[in-house]
Amino acid sequence: MTRLSSLLIVCTLLLVGCQSTKPRGFCSNEIITKPHLVKSLDVGYDALLTRVQLIRSAKKEISIQTFIWADDEVGVLMFYELLLAAKRGVKVRIIADQMFSLGNVEWLAYATKAHPNLSIRLYNPNSNRLSNSFLGSVTGLAMNFKKYNSRMHNKLFLVDDYAITGGRNIENCYYDHAPKLNFKDRDVLVKGPVVKKMVNSFNDYWNFPLVVPAEKLKDVSKAMKKCSLQALQTPEEFRITKIFNKIDADLHNPQIHKRITSFSYQVGKVAFFADPPGKNEASGYTGSSRLNETIVDYLQNAEKSIQIQSPYLVMSSRAMSLFNDIRDKNSKIKISFSTNSLAATDSWQTYALFYKQKKQILDDLQCNVYEYKPLPGNIKTVMPNYTKPLKSEFYKNSPYLCLHAKTLIIDNKISFIGSYNLDPRSANLNTEVELVVWDKDFAKAVSRNINEDCQPENSWVAWKKRRMIGFKQIDDIMTSVSGVVQYVTTLDLWPTAHAACFELRENGRVTDCHDKDFYKNYKDVGNFPMLSTTNDKVILMNLFRSIGQGLKPLL
Repeated sequence: MTRLSSLLIVCTLLLVGCQSTKPRGFCSNEIITKPHLVKSLDVGYDALLTRVQLIRSAKKEISIQTFIWADDEVGVLMFYELLLAAKRGVKVRIIADQMFSLGNVEWLAYATKAHPNLSIRLYNPNSNRLSNSFLGSVTGLAMNFKKYNSRMHNKLFLVDDYAITGGRNIENCYYDHAPKLNFKDRDVLVKGPVVKKMVNSFNDYWNFPLVVPAEKLKDVSKAMKKCSLQALQTPEEFRITKIFNKIDADLHNPQIHKRITSFSYQVGKVAFFADPPGKNEASGYTGSSRLNETIVDYLQNAEKSIQIQSPYLVMSSRAMSLFNDIRDKNSKIKISFSTNSLAATDSWQTYALFYKQKKQILDDLQCNVYEYKPLPGNIKTVMPNYTKPLKSEFYKNSPYLCLHAKTLIIDNKISFIGSYNLDPRSANLNTEVELVVWDKDFAKAVSRNINEDCQPENSWVAWKKRRMIGFKQIDDIMTSVSGVVQYVTTLDLWPTAHAACFELRENGRVTDCHDKDFYKNYKDVGNFPMLSTTNDKVILMNLFRSIGQGLKPLL
């Protein structure tokens, strides 16, 4: 089954909410009140340089956990650097999710035999194979639908006393190296006692029954008998000369090297939370996890502000109730979301569900929502190597950005950075990790970066359309009726768009969407700016929005 086909299946499950509240997550003894060095990695290329520098400086052990490991230039470069580390005596361990990683059987067979110090394991392989046929995938779904869809979404990059966690997988598009879609992402680099807890979490996965050594997979074992170990020893043989030479030159540049190896902040209070392998054992798709409950606990205790950046903004019924309770308890608390526009997103399925929830998010929760542009005005800052024009009618033919950072900031003093998306899949099915930092200066720095993403040149403002007198009341009534029909039949029969995207007018003044002068300063640019009504994303999104819930049993 192709990655796209698998993605369609797993994204359908986003429609399922989280109901259980049994496991509680807040444990004060898990918070480490000792000095740590931390740094937010907001530029993709710098995040790649940091990883390569850490590998080259490794002395004892490297442990990497990832949802995606592609066999593209970045994936091959990373493996080459790890192989060099293994040859000089460093113990290297890799855990990758089977569904989305290392799909080339011959390549994984070579990697598995490359050196005794380098070990690779796969999370939750279906049919004990790396690559499955369509029939094998369908069989896996039929036999245990939940197990097949329970994936390891963790991202950990552990090198001796250093650790990186966040949203980045190992693929060109996470490091500003893809010809088209690239992710605007965020990691956090940390040094201090918390790294030991992160290593312990990795070890829990490494020894878990669902995590299978690559050599035990049927197709990999067969390919290992045929692969040669004579090839692939130099950058030229790995076909990574261009990217290798640039990284090598940059890391030997004193200014760049200093920027990559220095830390931004010393903080005194951190914690690391991770879902256990296998996630929750609740039947169906209801349970929860300690990480999920930890996030809920902190949200419930927010006093002044909640700032969330998530590529996917899909609230389960429980999440919607949570934010309603927060708003009811504190009418003045500021809640803001930074997420993708339809033009920028890599998942029209999740946008369809977010699109349906806009009325509740904007009306009931009174939130600020910013939808990221695929060609933000500061793209040359976010992607320093970007050389294409800033405006392109056919932007998909040139590099463009999709927001992928997963960050929560509470009261401008507590920062959550990790792999957790604001959607039911992260709450119920995928395993996730989060690093929490208590520090006002660090939180303000991360918040500034998110606020920059929300500036008019970088994001559209999602807000309510201006309605003719009487139409709002009609819309409210029909939306309520449609909600009842949808509950019974799963069909959405009221297609009217309650909200639109707004752009700052020429000579307009930046104002909050709740400001009485908002419409004077911003203009309605439609529901899906930069996309025509015949665009594939728009057509598929509208179809999925209307009948997506009815397709769940079929998938």
